[in-house]
Amino acid sequence: MRRYFLGFLKNLFRRSTSILAAVDCFSKVSDKAKVYRQTKLVESSVGDYSYISPGSELIKANVGKFCSIGKHCKLGLTNHPMRHISTSPIFTKPDNAVGIVWTTENFSDFEKETPYLDIGNDVWIGSDAIVMSGLKIGSGAIIGAGAVVTKDVPPYAVAVGVPAKIIKYRFDEKTVGRLLEFRWWDLPEETLKKHIGAFQHDSSESQILELINTLESPK
Repeated sequence: MRRYFLGFLKNLFRRSTSILAAVDCFSKVSDKAKVYRQTKLVESSVGDYSYISPGSELIKANVGKFCSIGKHCKLGLTNHPMRHISTSPIFTKPDNAVGIVWTTENFSDFEKETPYLDIGNDVWIGSDAIVMSGLKIGSGAIIGAGAVVTKDVPPYAVAVGVPAKIIKYRFDEKTVGRLLEFRWWDLPEETLKKHIGAFQHDSSESQILELINTLESPK
């Protein structure tokens, strides 16, 4: 609990993090992001202009810029030991979900070795989605509400279902390649505001490519 108390003090006067969120001291939330009430962040980071909706939980998850995380999502869930006699954490952790201490030593090395979940930029994850630890969710991807993601999701793919499967891509291969190369999410805020109209309506592939060309060669 000490890590959350220190995290509370760290974020007490920051508008980006609700005082009703449990954010540990190892997590980093951009001042331009928003973490809402009843969320939990463990060793996670949230980039500029991203938000984490109420009730979501992030464990060792790195969230990029302009991401939209829905309500009650579980991101970066870890596994229990499957080759021990028991999967119960009461045998391996003094600070466990059961709340009863049977060991003073932490044997949960598998949790310490768990790789981070890497969520790119401009990713939308629908409410109640579950994404397992150690995966890569590419920039521009969409995860449908209630999906259970157990494999990497490529950039600009739309993945839905249990287990999640890719049903389509948001744009054609050429446009996706140009978007990833151009990385509009790294542009200055004033540049994005100047061209905000292009982000407010549906765009064809040709319109997107035209916008990228304009931004690459400003007059």
